[in-house]
Amino acid sequence: MAKTIDDIKAKLERLDREAREKKAKIEAEAKSRSEKLKNQLKRAEQHEKAKSRKDETRRKILAGSLVLDRMEKDEAFATKFRGDLDRFLTRDIDRALFDLKPAQHSPTSPKD
Repeated sequence: MAKTIDDIKAKLERLDREAREKKAKIEAEAKSRSEKLKNQLKRAEQHEKAKSRKDETRRKILAGSLVLDRMEKDEAFATKFRGDLDRFLTRDIDRALFDLKPAQHSPTSPKD
């Protein structure tokens, strides 16, 4: 059976259309998988950041517990450390936690 030019063109157009449809489907699937991986990466990064913050807070709590314990047992250390705190802490709310007097604010400093 001899194929006509029109039959061959029709078959070629059908194959081209099928190829475009398959390509579009593959691209859509790849985009979907890419988005899922990006979301997984974002969640993993957020989890890691949260864990890092928790670890930092825990380190500060443990170090602070050690210092407070030493302050109770060693008056010389407590005196030195209170002096360090007096120079380091500038916010009155923080100073109050260690029974320090409110900070001396200079009259020329801007009020923010």
